[in-house]
Formats: sequence, C-alpha cells, structure tokens
Amino acid sequence: TTTTTTTTTTTTTTTTSESGQDPSSGTTTSTTTTTSTAQGAGDPHIDTFDGQHYLLLKQGSFSFWRFSGSDAEIFSAKNQALLKKLPVDFKIYAHYSGHTSYTKGLLLVDSSGATTPKRVLELTSEDCTWRTKTKDTEWSAVEKPQLLSLPDADGDEMTAFRMTEPLHGQKMYVELLMKKTDGAFKKIGNLYVRCKPGYHINTKIAMTSKEDIGLVQGQVGAQGHTAAGEDHKASFLQGTRRVRSDSEFVTSEKWTDLGGSAAAETYLSEVDEEGPAIFLKDCTGQERIEAKAMCKKYLGEPSTRSEDLHSFENRFDNCVFDVCNGGGEVAAELAAEIFHAE
Repeated sequence: TTTTTTTTTTTTTTTTSESGQDPSSGTTTSTTTTTSTAQGAGDPHIDTFDGQHYLLLKQGSFSFWRFSGSDAEIFSAKNQALLKKLPVDFKIYAHYSGHTSYTKGLLLVDSSGATTPKRVLELTSEDCTWRTKTKDTEWSAVEKPQLLSLPDADGDEMTAFRMTEPLHGQKMYVELLMKKTDGAFKKIGNLYVRCKPGYHINTKIAMTSKEDIGLVQGQVGAQGHTAAGEDHKASFLQGTRRVRSDSEFVTSEKWTDLGGSAAAETYLSEVDEEGPAIFLKDCTGQERIEAKAMCKKYLGEPSTRSEDLHSFENRFDNCVFDVCNGGGEVAAELAAEIFHAE
C-alpha cells in the first residue's frame, strides 16, 4: 500500500485578533515552517504521520487526533512581568457509521488547562454546518471566518480555533492555535474538511511543525497503535488492504459526554447500522473501468513530482475502491476536493 503522508516546506502567516473579529485584522508574523499531512478520509481510509495506511472496519466514535504535552505561554496583559503557562489539550473525535464506516461526525474539543471542554466545534454530514459552543454559551452556527477563543479571567487568550476561508471557495478550514511568549498565536495545524449533506465527511489534518508530530496521539498519530490489523485481498487493485478495528482509539462515551450536541448524537445514532462492516468486495472488470474513469474525471492527472505522484496514486486507488464499493460519483467528487484542499 501507499501513503498520503507528505512533507513540504512552506511559509505560514500567523494573525492575531480579538475574539470573534475577522481574522484579517490584528498583527501578523511570518515564519518558515515544515508541514506534514496525515489524512483520514470518510471512505474510510486512514493515513498516519508515520506512513501507515489502512481501512477502518468499525463504527463508533474514535480519537482521530489529539495534541498535548506542550504549553501555551504569554506575558499577562495585567502584569507584563508574569509569564503564564497553560497545558495545551486539543482533541478531534470522528464518528464512523454504517457497514462502510463512513465519517458522519467531527468534534473538536479544546480542554487546555481544564478537566472539561472550554470550547467545542462540531460538524455532521446531516447539514455540513459548523457549530460551536463554550462552557458558558449555547450552540450556534459558525457562518463566517473568525477567531474563536475564550479569554481567561485576566483577558488573556491562550488557545483558539480560527475559522479560515480557503483559497478556492471550499468549506472553511480550522486552524488550531496556541499563544507563545512573543504574543502571537502559533499555528499547531490545519484541519481541512469536505462534506456533502446527506452523504459523508472527508477530512485531513496538516501539522505546521514537524517537531510537534511526536506529540500527536489518536488514529493518525505515530504512536498508540497496538493492533497490527489484517491484510485482506483486494484483487481489483492488484494488492492487499490492511484493515483495523482501532479498538485502542474507540471511546465508549456518548457523543454528548465528549462535548457534542444532543442533536448530533441523535443523528449519529440514526445513521449507525447494526452488524459488522461489509465493504470489502471485489469489482468486475467493467465496474473497475467505470470507476477509474469516474476518479480520473475528478482527480485529473498526477503531478510530475515524485512525492506528489506517490500521494496521487494512493488517493486514486482509494477513490477507485470507494466507487467500486457503492460510493458512486459523490465519493470521487469528495476524494478530489480533500486531496486538493489547502
């Protein structure tokens, strides 16, 4: 199998602004950083930061990504001589539903310096609308780019989600931020999402600093996988597929106990199906030809760069697999959108 884990050098811009304001306001600082991408798609293909690639064979709520073990630091606005530190704890849960384990819900939780969620972001495939809630406010839709933070008692912002408009008019992506001593937000990573109401969600997360990858836990992390999984023959792709149940990352907690909404919990229970995942089927010769044509229509031609070609071939094989297993044109469309998301 191949993996879509990639490493590129990019220039990133960090913007600071007051809570709820347009992120284009405020001061900016630019730094050159290394970006690595781990992808979990709603098909459900999981690619980890250490190059593992597998199919998830189970439904339920899973720890998809977690970042902890680093401190946000800032000199207090009320006392410039006081350096405040806050243990960062960001979590992303994914809920996979049905016999094909499609991603139907995402939950981003900021529990930094707290035992309960301070702010959460939620998205389901029911209507593909981002919603947010804090420990002091009710659920509300996020309809435009903005900085979502929760200042402490001194008015200091330590961590935040920034909803950002993408370059090509797709769905807003989420920047996960933590303050550093220079007063600017450091970007931990970007969460990209593609969603079609009534179908499913595709997502991938890109880490801004390669050094931070060692702190990542969850399905896409480079640590914590205790079960090797099993290889299943997928003859129409001329190879095998590694499948896992990821029991080490599944949670028995209810969606609402994780921080999600009651409405989303109801929706996810409705789309869950009884019985095991049953999507490992073969394709006829004609079905394979049609699936390849469908995927080529949306994914286009690969780049001539070797690292891009490697990633493209992996995504193309995943797309053919999904279309052959009943995903249809929507699977090809979402596969292309998340592959090109930036």
